[in-house]
Amino acid sequence: MSGEAFHDALDELAGLGLLQRANDTYAMHGLVREYFLRESQQDAPVLHERLYRLYAAVIQPKWRPGGLEGLRPLYEAVHHGTQTARHGKTLYRETFEDVYIRRILRGMEAKEGGFYSMKKLGAFDADLKALAGFFQGDWGKPIPGLPAPYQGFLLNQAAFALRALGRLHAALAPIRIGLEMLLKQADWENAAKNANNLSDLELLLGRIAATIADAEQSVTHAERSEEAFERLSNRTTQADALHQAGEAQAARALFIDAEAIPGRRPTPNPAPLFAPGLPVSRAAAGGGRARGVAGMG
Repeated sequence: MSGEAFHDALDELAGLGLLQRANDTYAMHGLVREYFLRESQQDAPVLHERLYRLYAAVIQPKWRPGGLEGLRPLYEAVHHGTQTARHGKTLYRETFEDVYIRRILRGMEAKEGGFYSMKKLGAFDADLKALAGFFQGDWGKPIPGLPAPYQGFLLNQAAFALRALGRLHAALAPIRIGLEMLLKQADWENAAKNANNLSDLELLLGRIAATIADAEQSVTHAERSEEAFERLSNRTTQADALHQAGEAQAARALFIDAEAIPGRRPTPNPAPLFAPGLPVSRAAAGGGRARGVAGMG
């Protein structure tokens, strides 16, 4: 059947109410979806795989469709791809790489339009629902069927989306687990970034003691990384945490120490950092942590 004939058939199904059409995309009617959900577990892997390929290749034939409506079939494809994997198939990696990374996110190079769904569309909720299929029960347990760098990336994406949606407590677990993974890999630079992000988040939750502890950890990891920017930036994080706790003199000393470190200076609102295994972008709590001694007046 040609592509044109197939789309004519889809239009007929939409006319019968079995499919729902929005612009140039199609979605399964809720009753049809419920029917498939009621199918026996024995048939589930085959059904999910067929639906995965239907949504990814037929209902949305465009490689990188525009807008949230254009992405909806791809989100459906991710759902069915991960469900297939849960029933014994091995589509986790294909679904993750080919549909989520390459088509929904449009890659991971921000300068080349990557992270499209989040950065351009702000589709945090839709992305989070898609990411759920790659986790085991909660946001701290990515599925073991993917390589460690992919698991780290999933933790980062989940934490970033959760935070953007205001689910701050839920964002703690993926950041912490991601930090543990980085420490096991002795990746001190990224561990420093992750601990810094964790400190930022604890501060937003009003957990000052935890904020200070995480900030101290970020400085320790930054020292081991020997990366000047992290050494400088994470000291300002620790100084700000101490300042929030009322320890002005200790904070001042750390700010002075940070400003003496040569290298590029942190900006008030850094751009998000995304790559496999990298932490969630740090957010500048309180309007920017790297404000230095002058900001303490």
